[in-house]
Amino acid sequence: IKRKITIALITNEEINIFNSLGLSYCQAKIYLTLANSEGLTVKAIANATKMAREQTYNIMPKLVQQGLVEKIIENPIKYKAIPINECVSKLMDDRKRKTLELETKTKELLKNFSKRKMDQISDVPQFVLLGSKERVLQKIKNLSENNMGNVEELKKNPNFKIRFLRVPFKSILAIKDNCDAILITSASSSIDDTPGLCSVNSAFIEIARIYFENMWYNSIEV
Repeated sequence: IKRKITIALITNEEINIFNSLGLSYCQAKIYLTLANSEGLTVKAIANATKMAREQTYNIMPKLVQQGLVEKIIENPIKYKAIPINECVSKLMDDRKRKTLELETKTKELLKNFSKRKMDQISDVPQFVLLGSKERVLQKIKNLSENNMGNVEELKKNPNFKIRFLRVPFKSILAIKDNCDAILITSASSSIDDTPGLCSVNSAFIEIARIYFENMWYNSIEV
């Protein structure tokens, strides 16, 4: 005598919830089908879910391994879902654990990325020779463009001074925030066809600063 198996209708919303908890669409569909029954064979599961029997056979061991489905040793073998509240609790715990693992891996990723970034910064060339007038002008522009507003404000300061050198200045020197310096050596104090030396080397910047202060000391106020 063949017994007709009636299974409650499973909604897409229910499947989507379990899908969000970590099960695939097919795994969720099979679990919910079993949760609405007292135990089914693979053939019955395949018929109820309208899935291929081979696909169902492949999914069942995974659900058993996850502890969401129990294997009943009968002839033929049946499968039974654990209570839905236990299943949801287990999937939530698994999700929390995976989230914590992901947070740990993400922190490690950010740490390693930051370290690589610092290594890249440390690999910045200490000295760069700018071989053309255009490159020199562009570098000077880059050094000054973010500070033009500050320069205009400095002019309003009562301590702002401009000084004049009696002896022609034989080089052009620019220092920004004690972090960047550019030096152009030219007898005509011009940057035409004169290479410029750009550096972030702290010792070079210190020498440039001392040189500038010496020139400032030997100049006269305008």
